[in-house]
Amino acid sequence: MGEFTFETIDIGTGRLQFNLKGYLDERAKLPESSHFANASELVFNFSDCQMINSMGIKKWVVLMNKIKDLGPIKVILSHCPIMVINQVNLIKSFLPKKGEVESIYFPIICSNCDQDFSVLGKVKDVAAESNRLLSDLKELECDQFPKCKKHLELDFSPEFVFGFLKNR
Repeated sequence: MGEFTFETIDIGTGRLQFNLKGYLDERAKLPESSHFANASELVFNFSDCQMINSMGIKKWVVLMNKIKDLGPIKVILSHCPIMVINQVNLIKSFLPKKGEVESIYFPIICSNCDQDFSVLGKVKDVAAESNRLLSDLKELECDQFPKCKKHLELDFSPEFVFGFLKNR
């Protein structure tokens, strides 16, 4: 199992970024409230988070509640794999009410060569541009093998993945 770690980066003017890595489970040591002193914005980058289980979700929700209790700190989730978006959609307190999802790794599959891919997409203005975004993803071609070149297919339900936008 991948031990959970995080790297803290000061990205300026009260903004902190936490690069999360490994398995978010019962052994995960998440940032403490003291890490957020004087912060106005926290960005949690999930690009290297490999797995989340129920105990990790519980720890995460406790952390989000602590952040909420500290006052007006904006929480942004970045580079989210679908497993994170599933939790945002299913567990109300996974993301604070005024929190944002900045970007998602959308799962894509090629039905011809059976390869799967993740494509990073920005969520900014996705409520207005979701059809264009989905259209762009569908137009991607598989370049895994020179002779393939089939159009890739979405490997997710857009209605579910973008469900969290309805509550924002």
